[in-house]
Amino acid sequence: MSNNYTSGGFSVNSSEVLKVSCDHVSILACSPLGTDYEYFLALTQPQLTYGLLGTRCVVPGESWKGTADNILQQAKLPLKPEGIIRLDRWFVPGLDKMPSHVVYVTFVKVDSKKLISNVFVGVWLSLNEIIEYHRGHKLYSPDILDIIATACVTCITGIHVAAGNELTSDQFVEIESTNRKKTGFEAIVQASQLGRVEQELLYKEFMQFTAPYFTMGKSTFVSFMKQLGWLDSILPNLFRTFDIHSRGGLTFRDMLFGLAAVEPGTAHGGTPAELRCRYIFKYYDRNGDGKLDFDEFKEIVADVRQSRGLPYDPLAIQDEASRNAKVFATTSGSLGLVEFLTGVGQLKFRGTSHLLRSPIPLGVYLKTQRPGDPAVGLSIRKSNTSTILLSTTEEIANPNLFDSYDIAAHSVKVRKSGTILDINSLWDIEHSGISGQAQHSRLLIGPDVNRILSFDSFNQDSQHNEMLNGLRFFQRAIPKDIKGGYGPKPAYDWGEVDRNSLAKCVLTLCQQVRDIMSSEPRLLEIPAPCYILGDIHGNFPDLISFEKALWRLGPILTPASFLFLGDYVDRGAFGVEVVSYLFAQKVNAPNKFHLLRGNHEIREVQQMFTFFKECILKFGEKVGREIWEAINSAFDCMPLAAVVDKKVFCVHGGIPPPWIGDGLVNVVNTIPCPLPRPEAMSALSWELMWSDPLHLEMLTPEQQQKLLMRDGFGPNVRRGTAHVFDEAALEMFLAKNSLSHVVRAHEVQQAGFQVQHKGRLLTVFSSSNYCGGSNEAACILADKLKLRTIRIDTS
Repeated sequence: MSNNYTSGGFSVNSSEVLKVSCDHVSILACSPLGTDYEYFLALTQPQLTYGLLGTRCVVPGESWKGTADNILQQAKLPLKPEGIIRLDRWFVPGLDKMPSHVVYVTFVKVDSKKLISNVFVGVWLSLNEIIEYHRGHKLYSPDILDIIATACVTCITGIHVAAGNELTSDQFVEIESTNRKKTGFEAIVQASQLGRVEQELLYKEFMQFTAPYFTMGKSTFVSFMKQLGWLDSILPNLFRTFDIHSRGGLTFRDMLFGLAAVEPGTAHGGTPAELRCRYIFKYYDRNGDGKLDFDEFKEIVADVRQSRGLPYDPLAIQDEASRNAKVFATTSGSLGLVEFLTGVGQLKFRGTSHLLRSPIPLGVYLKTQRPGDPAVGLSIRKSNTSTILLSTTEEIANPNLFDSYDIAAHSVKVRKSGTILDINSLWDIEHSGISGQAQHSRLLIGPDVNRILSFDSFNQDSQHNEMLNGLRFFQRAIPKDIKGGYGPKPAYDWGEVDRNSLAKCVLTLCQQVRDIMSSEPRLLEIPAPCYILGDIHGNFPDLISFEKALWRLGPILTPASFLFLGDYVDRGAFGVEVVSYLFAQKVNAPNKFHLLRGNHEIREVQQMFTFFKECILKFGEKVGREIWEAINSAFDCMPLAAVVDKKVFCVHGGIPPPWIGDGLVNVVNTIPCPLPRPEAMSALSWELMWSDPLHLEMLTPEQQQKLLMRDGFGPNVRRGTAHVFDEAALEMFLAKNSLSHVVRAHEVQQAGFQVQHKGRLLTVFSSSNYCGGSNEAACILADKLKLRTIRIDTS
C-alpha cells in the first residue's frame, strides 16, 4: 500500500512500514565543535520531529554492520560506521527472540558536514541545544537525548562505550484476583478491565508508534490519541497529565495507566476514583504548580456543567465555581491536591466522574484498528527530483482477528407503538442469567462495552432525549390536559412551554453537535445499509413521517445509518424544530446519524429567506439572534460530502469541475473547518453545495460544443453561481474516483426523486408539497449494491 504525502517542501513516499518484530539500525553522526561535539538530527515523518539518521529495519540475511554500511552508501556519503554505542532490546508477545535497536556512531570532519546536510533534511546541534529541543518536544522520542548523552563519552574520548536497555514482559499488570494488595495503578488497570490480552495488543500498538525507541514523544502521542477520538485542543494537556514523572515522554506503563484512568468504563469509586482524581487535578493544573487557582477550578466547573448538558454561561459558571470553592475550606486562595481529593471523596463536590473520559473505549479501538501507522521517525533524504525515506515500517496483525460480537450491558423495553419505555442494566433484571453476578464479570460482557455512552443514548434525562421528548409534545395535539400541567394546544405547537428553557436546550445541543462535527472528516465514509434523505426545508411533519417509517425505535436500535444531504431550514415553518431534532439525534447516535451541509446552511441565504425571521419570531430579538448564530456556528462545521459503501458519492448540490481539486473526492478533506464564509474560503465547498446536473436535450448544438471545451461544465445561469455539469463530466468524475453513482438533493422533484444521466445520478427530495406544490417526499436506500427509491406517504 503506497501512501504519498508532502511535508516541508519534500515529497515523501512511505510504501513500507517499520516492523515491531525486526532489528533496527540507526546512525549517529558527530562532528567536532571547538572542545565539544555537535550531532546531526534528521527531520522525521510524519510528525516533523527530529531523530537519528537513517533508522532502518534489518532485512533477513543482512548483518547490523551491513545495514549501517548500506545506509551511508545509498546516501552516497564517504563515511563509515565506527562502532556500536547503543544496543536496546524489547519484548514482543508471541516472538521467540527480542528485536534490537543498534546505534552506530560515525565521525564527520568539519569540512564534510555539508555532505550530510546536502543529502538529509536536518540540523547540527550541540548537546545543550539538543536538551532545549527535548524541552520543546522537538525530538521524536526522549530516548534520543539519552543515546546522544551516552555518545558524548565515545566522541570525546574515542572509547566506544556501548550502553543499552531492555524492555521485558514485566511491564504488564496482572489484574486477576490475588491475595496481594494492589497498588493504586494496578487497581485502576483492574477497574478498566484491561486484561493481559488487551495490554499485549496495546503494547504492540504502542511499539508500532514508537519503535525502535521505548519512550513516546509528544507528537507521536498526539497521533495515537487522535485515533481514540480526542480533540487536538485537549491533547497537549493530556500528554502532560499522562507524563506522571515529568520526563517529557511516556513509557508503555505511563500510557497504560493513563488510558486506564480515562477509560469510559473505569469505575469512579474507591481507589480507582482517587487515582482518577489525581489525573483530573493534574490535567486542570495547567501551570503545573501543584495547585488549582480559581480560573483553573472554573474550567472544572464548566466541564462538569457541559457533561450534564447545561449551556455555556460565564455568569453561571462564575457563580457555581464561587459556591463550590467554599466547600473545600481553603484559605490560601488556591486549591491543593489533598483538599481536592478530600472534597471529592466526601462528596462535597460532585460531577468528576464524567471528566477526562476517552471518546472511544480502548477495547473498541484495539479490536477494530490495525495496530500502528507508519509513525516511526523516518529520515528525509534530499534528491533533485524527490525525497526518499531511509526507513521502513510494516502494518501488522489481522484486522479481523477480533471481529466478534459482545452482549450489550443493557436491555431496552419498547412499547407496542415503537417508542422506548424503559432501560435496565442486565444485572438489574431478574432471570436475565447474570442478575446475581458481579458487574465487572466478563463472562458475557466484552471489555469494550461503552456503558456510559450506551446508557446515555437511552437515558430520558439526557439533554438530547429531553429535546426529543419535547418535540413529541410539540408534535401532539392536546385537546384537554387531564393532569392540569398544560392547557389545550394544537399539533405542531409549543403551547405553554417556557421558551427560555427551550432556548437553553437548543444552545446546548448546538455546542455538542459542533464539537462532534468538528472532529469529523469533511468527506464522510459510511457503510451500507444507509438511508439517504434530501432537502427537508423546515418540514417537521414530513421528518416525523420518515422517523415512523425508517427509525421508529431510534437510530441506535436500527441497523442502518442515515445520511441527510442538507437544506434543513428556510421556506418551511419549522426550521428550528427540524434542526433541534436532527441535532438531538446526532448527539444520540453520532456514528449513525450524518448531516451534510446544503446551500441553505449559510447565513446570507437564510437572511434572504425565512429562517432568520423564524428564530426572531419564536424567541424574540435577543435570544432569537443567539439561537440563529449558535445553529449557524454548528452549520459551519458540517461535513460537505460522503461516500456510501465506497461507491456512492453523496452531496447536496453536485460534483466540482476538474480545475478545482482535480476532480478528486479526497480533496474534500482539505476544506477548512469551521467554514463561516464558504464562498470566500473554499471554492470547492461552494461547488458541492450549489452545482446542478444539466439536461442535454435543453441545449442547442452551439451550447453543447462549449460544454465539450470545458470538460462538460458550464455556468449555472439559473442560480447565478457555481456550475452545471453534463453526462460526460459525471462519467469522468465517477471513473477518476472509482465510484458508481452520485446521489444529490438541491432540486425539488415531483415524485420525490429523479433518475438522471443514464442512471448514474439520482436526485432526492424529502419534503412534500414544497412551497405549496404537490410533489412527494422520498429517500434512497443504499444496500447490497442496490439503490432503492422509497416514497413516503405524508398525507
